[in-house]
Amino acid sequence: MEVSSEALKNPSESGFIQTLLERRLHRTILLYIGSAWTLFGIVQWVVNRYVLSPHLEELFLMIALLFLPAVLMIGYGHGAKGKQRWTKFEKVGLSCNALLAVAVLFFMFGNKDLGSAREVVQVIDTEGNEVERFVPKDIFRKRMAIFFFDNESGDSELDWLQEAIPSAWDTDLEQDLFLVAQPPTNYIDKFQKAGFEDGLGVPTALKRSIASEYSLSYFVAGTINKQGDDLVIETTLHDIEKGQEIASHEYTGASVFNIIDEMTVDLKSDLDLPKKHIEETKDLPVVDLLTESEDAMKAFRDGLHTLTVKRDFNGAAVHFEEATQIDPTFALGHLHHYIVMIQQGQMQQAMQSLGKAQQHNYRLPEPVKYLIKVAQLNLTGNQEQALEATKQWASLFPDDMQAHQILGMLHSLRGEYDDAITAYRNMLAVDPFQDQTDLQVGALLQEIGKTEEAIDHYTAFNEKYPERNDGLKRLANVYYTQGDLDKELETQMKALSVSPNDPSAVRSVGETLRNQGEFDKSLQRYQSALTLSTTPAEQIASHMDLGSYYWYRGQHQDAINAYNTGLDIVQESSSAIEYLVRRTGLVNNYYEAGYPELAQEIADETINSPIAKQFPDLAAIAADASSYLLAKQGNPEEGLRLLAEAETFVESSGFNALKSLILYARAFVLIESEQYEEAKEVMENYLELSPHSVGGHNRMGKILYETGDYRAAKKSYSQALQFSPAGPTSLLGMAKTEIALGNTEEAKAHLDKALLTLENADETSKTAKEARELLAGM
Repeated sequence: MEVSSEALKNPSESGFIQTLLERRLHRTILLYIGSAWTLFGIVQWVVNRYVLSPHLEELFLMIALLFLPAVLMIGYGHGAKGKQRWTKFEKVGLSCNALLAVAVLFFMFGNKDLGSAREVVQVIDTEGNEVERFVPKDIFRKRMAIFFFDNESGDSELDWLQEAIPSAWDTDLEQDLFLVAQPPTNYIDKFQKAGFEDGLGVPTALKRSIASEYSLSYFVAGTINKQGDDLVIETTLHDIEKGQEIASHEYTGASVFNIIDEMTVDLKSDLDLPKKHIEETKDLPVVDLLTESEDAMKAFRDGLHTLTVKRDFNGAAVHFEEATQIDPTFALGHLHHYIVMIQQGQMQQAMQSLGKAQQHNYRLPEPVKYLIKVAQLNLTGNQEQALEATKQWASLFPDDMQAHQILGMLHSLRGEYDDAITAYRNMLAVDPFQDQTDLQVGALLQEIGKTEEAIDHYTAFNEKYPERNDGLKRLANVYYTQGDLDKELETQMKALSVSPNDPSAVRSVGETLRNQGEFDKSLQRYQSALTLSTTPAEQIASHMDLGSYYWYRGQHQDAINAYNTGLDIVQESSSAIEYLVRRTGLVNNYYEAGYPELAQEIADETINSPIAKQFPDLAAIAADASSYLLAKQGNPEEGLRLLAEAETFVESSGFNALKSLILYARAFVLIESEQYEEAKEVMENYLELSPHSVGGHNRMGKILYETGDYRAAKKSYSQALQFSPAGPTSLLGMAKTEIALGNTEEAKAHLDKALLTLENADETSKTAKEARELLAGM
């Protein structure tokens, strides 16, 4: 049937459907869809074959959709037999369609990486050769949380799998650079704060909330059942942004290790990792990385549970040792036993376990081998070689977070702050969501005096994590170092408004109020923080800060009681090393509060500890405590000798960041022995390193006062009061200086303010006693 040209121009004359058929629009649409589908398959193949951006697939589909109106317009106007002229409507319509498509594509894809999903990095291997490594671009990494599985079988014999499966799975996933998985042990404090002591049975909503807080895109949960003699494991993958489950799988088998290997394969597929990448990536069976023995894995799980949930270091050591006795080649078990032993100060056993981990390092991924090498070099006193090994590690594995983290830490300990910032920024370049590292960069900028840059850094952090208060708390500290206590308090209140139940934010407000002399409000904040503290770490910090409040006010016994309560929790929930360090840090408090025998016992225990001879930081802390007591006992020469030994150890290790502690301790010994000129030189060096130290300015003020330089002494005490206006030591020093300068009224005002701070001070407070006597004699 022939259709006239007039009918084509006026479809109503011949029927719309008939006109569409005559114009063969259906054929045009089918041809377009078929061609687009074929081309989309080619695009998918290219993306996977060359590991290109997955956004290219979205881009192609959007192009196909956006140009569909143009295809319909062309098909309708030119699909009939014969030649049709281009109309003005078609020309305008096609131009508008093209402009609209370009605008939409620019809006949707203008800021997206459409190139390769990987980048080539030139690195130096352990032989000094330059090699190329393909590293995933950060934007294409898949970040997820793995939570403990739930045992729904009713068989308690399978309970160990609830924690063992996520732990083993995390180890298996570490082989793929495109996957960034965080194991459930990272969230123990979060679980316990929410009332789930062991992290089991956590609701999906809480899992989603925790994963979102850590800026992760996915989380994985699972269940455990039994079917005859076989395990039945079910996993579910959740998309956090969409708030829904996007994949689930069920696995049945007798071997949990084989099931974990299957889980890894399916997860990579569910997350749409490039097929070419999957083919190229080494994916060893999980038994090659851990152990073939389920009994050994069970003991290892018991160790992790005892360490992370119960915080029982000695108990954890027993389980890790059992795991390695069952399978002597269990390298990761040996490594964890080393970690626990070093934390407990058991050097000999720690070295033995580290040696066994090294002996069986064929079971470990390459980055973990570097970790062992660095640990061995540090323990044997080869800090320079340890630093070089860490540099090689970070260079060879630029995607390895732990390498950059350790490199940054080593540079920080050596006082090489610019290098530390570089290491941490390299880490953030690989993974911008390493939030604690992000904060550490700000702290280092502050340390080297780049205050404005630190403020900008923390401000950017706050914009990046608007629902968190970490950056605000650090920003408040910057204002403190500027002596702007009002702005410090204002920023702290902002942090508190973001997280009203955060004990650390409440304590920070309490400290600022204390420094400003708002004692009732300050004490209320400290007590509130103690009530809000639910985890051992929070409780320790709250008790210790409450002790500092009482000490500030000369209430020595109340302070000691608070300190002791905090130490009891440390002893129950932390390592022996942490307990040793915290207890040693209170030696001068015990002495001044009237417990000289206890102070001596603690100092002797620390300085004679084998581990204090192994680690420079512990050596410096031990020398500080012992030299303090020796100075008080009239033996400054021995105190200075101990400090000189510690300084030599610190310098040989390169850990220059510890010098400020030694300088501060040396100045005290020199002041006690009335060697003021030498003390002045030492304190000048100290204040260059720590310009915001209240104690440092007070000690310099005392030196200047004793040498008769009263105006300079007044300036030093004024600087201390800038940071802590209600500080009794600074106020007493100012009063004595004003008296020496003949300013009696100003001196009286300072004494009145000091005694307001010390109104409930104990008899052991020498500052309170001297202030009262001085005021009475005026």
